[in-house]
This record gives sequence, structure tokens and C-alpha cells, in this order.
Amino acid sequence: MMSIEEIRDRLRDRNLSTVASKAHVSYWALARFANGTTERVDYRLVEALREYLREQGINGNPVD
Repeated sequence: MMSIEEIRDRLRDRNLSTVASKAHVSYWALARFANGTTERVDYRLVEALREYLREQGINGNPVD
């Protein structure tokens, strides 16, 4: 399972607007998360991002 820091690292070079749309999350919540400017991380946001990255094959494993 990817840690929060691993998720942030994998989002670093991505278009956050596109990620938000495809992961079905708020752009502003995603931007705060990706930039590390939020102290409270919503579990649902993290799970949605993990699922998005897994579907994209960006977790070191091939897409299922």
C-alpha cells in the first residue's frame, strides 16, 4: 500500500485538474494534499488517489 508521501511523490508531475476529475475528488482538496498544505488528510481522498494511481499502473505493479 502506498504511503501518503509516496502518493504525493507520484502526483508531483501530474496535472492536478485531470487527476481530480478522473479520481472524482475536489481539485482544491487534491491541491492542498499534493502541496502538503493541509494538516488533516481525508481518508476518502487518499483511498480515491490510491485507486486512481493503481488504475493508471503507477504503483510499481502492472495494471490488473
